[in-house]
Amino acid sequence: MAQDSMKQILTMLSTALKREEEKWMPCSYSASMAQDDVINALDRRRVVKWFMTLNQEFGFYPEALFMSVAILDHFLNSVKVKPKYLKCVAVTCFYLGAKATEEDEHVPSTRELVQTTGCGCSISEVHRMELCILDKFNWDLRLSTPLNFLHAFHGLVMHMFPDLLCGFPPMSLSQHLHQLTFVLQQCLLHHQLAGFSPSVLALALLSLDLEDFSPSWSSAIVELQKLGEIEHEDVFLCKKVVLQCLNCEVSLSFVDGVPVLLEWMALKQPVDGDDDIYDDIKRLYREEAADSAQSRLPATCGSQAARVASSKSLPKPTLAG
Repeated sequence: MAQDSMKQILTMLSTALKREEEKWMPCSYSASMAQDDVINALDRRRVVKWFMTLNQEFGFYPEALFMSVAILDHFLNSVKVKPKYLKCVAVTCFYLGAKATEEDEHVPSTRELVQTTGCGCSISEVHRMELCILDKFNWDLRLSTPLNFLHAFHGLVMHMFPDLLCGFPPMSLSQHLHQLTFVLQQCLLHHQLAGFSPSVLALALLSLDLEDFSPSWSSAIVELQKLGEIEHEDVFLCKKVVLQCLNCEVSLSFVDGVPVLLEWMALKQPVDGDDDIYDDIKRLYREEAADSAQSRLPATCGSQAARVASSKSLPKPTLAG
């Protein structure tokens, strides 16, 4: 059973790495607000916050949010979009993100999407924008997101280093990953982190989390770097930017080339129960609500993130892989 699970996670990682290599591109946004005809970092942040609100309103899983942001960043860095079209682009990216990750019955019709979001676009405008974006992606939305890698890396750590997390307040594997997912969602708001590949961002976050309480964290991270063919320097730099973006403090001293963490605990809150942890995470660790207490881990970073929560008008792009 454990070997089958390990094989499944390694396959998940391999698939995500292949998609990242094929499709990911570093994204950059100007922090300047001097140019009225350019979509800047603040515009992007507002859209991502809007995505978060919509994800709650529609009751979608976190995958939909991460995919929506991935589609948005890829499209905005491939096509020069005028700010006046941003709302239409944004709502369409969110729609495609939902179609790519949610079950068909959970995805609203275009009419419902337009009415619920109050995007100010017509149904036909969303349809035209949907075709435009899909054409840019060659109708293939198999993108890797930081959440894909977080799931894979977290699963590998728990299988390869099962004793890494011990001696802290009890928390199930799914609860631990649930909290990490919340913190990763906050990272989406910061345009600086869009310049790091999804695999690097996910590993940087996991590294920050592990080193906060485990003296043997480095061996796990080094092994994950090897499996993901990720450079140590990239992870090191990303960790610094994550801390800056999340307003955590880090000392100017270093131990073995790694910054000494001071205020990572500022993000930590306990999870009260399993009710808000979505089923995919539980299945990853074969946990059921009734026996989640059997697999215990320390509480780490983040605060509780609930799963916050029809037919389609256009053909579905290529999603399976």
